[in-house]
Amino acid sequence: MLQITTGVIGFCFTLGAVIAIFFLVKGRKSFLIALFLLVITLTWIGRWPGNDWQVANCNVGQGDSMVINLGESGAIVIDAGPDSSLVDRCLSQLGIKHIPLLILTHFHADHVEGVAGIIHRRDVGQVWVSNNAEPVFESTHIRQVLGIRAHIVIAERGLSTTMKSNRGNISLKILWPDSAEHSFDLLPGDGSAINNSSLALLLNAPDFSLFVAGDLEPPAQQQIIDSVGKVDIYKVSHHGSKYQDVGFTERLAPTLSIISVGAGNSYGHPAPQTLALLARLRSTIYRTDISGAIAVTAHEHHFKVRTSTGAWWQKVRLG
Repeated sequence: MLQITTGVIGFCFTLGAVIAIFFLVKGRKSFLIALFLLVITLTWIGRWPGNDWQVANCNVGQGDSMVINLGESGAIVIDAGPDSSLVDRCLSQLGIKHIPLLILTHFHADHVEGVAGIIHRRDVGQVWVSNNAEPVFESTHIRQVLGIRAHIVIAERGLSTTMKSNRGNISLKILWPDSAEHSFDLLPGDGSAINNSSLALLLNAPDFSLFVAGDLEPPAQQQIIDSVGKVDIYKVSHHGSKYQDVGFTERLAPTLSIISVGAGNSYGHPAPQTLALLARLRSTIYRTDISGAIAVTAHEHHFKVRTSTGAWWQKVRLG
């Protein structure tokens, strides 16, 4: 269940294959042809996202965009990132043409500004949004981009649905926000009422469970701690900032933790204490600032993770 890199195995396999070709193939020209074919094969093996991915996290810089594969070019998309071209390219790489459900956790630009890229040459069904429309200029802009025909749903605690995928039914349930008014104390730095109005979503599929909650911080995390339990995959809230409720994270006890974060960002994300907390829980951590885009394949709650950056032998890991 913990990460086992295939780096050494992959390197030894390649070295052995080249040595075998060297001894078995006669003639320099034949050797070069065989070596070329080997390189092409290994490139194909290491391509991103692979054929069998189920959860992908796009590399959109300092922002969020996660994709749940439904099969037949369809997907659930959670957040749009800050850049329309980046999310459009990612969805194209994933082969996504139909989005029956788009979930925008809250209206901060790093989660929604890329919406134009999501709807570019793709059809979108329902759009779930938070009941907090702040900042109003951003939510107004996003509604204009989506157009008057967009089926926008204000998602609150208790909303649920079941969607069909090529691997079985996927259930989704909104755990937060509720319909009550809350006055949370602002955290120093980047804490805000908008962050704590992020949609918190629990997703269960035949082969994995997933928790996503935008930029949710301790005041709201504490409100739903009794509604969560261990999950396979956790899209770490607020790009792995230091504002995490320890008990809440311990309750999730994720096998895989995905942190969507921009390289060299000015916020100090992810925070060392958050990384330490996840490491203490023996969660395998993947970061977009290091690994690029991330694709997860699950089978009976066992995982293979493929990343878009690095040499071919570094791209496929077992989680």
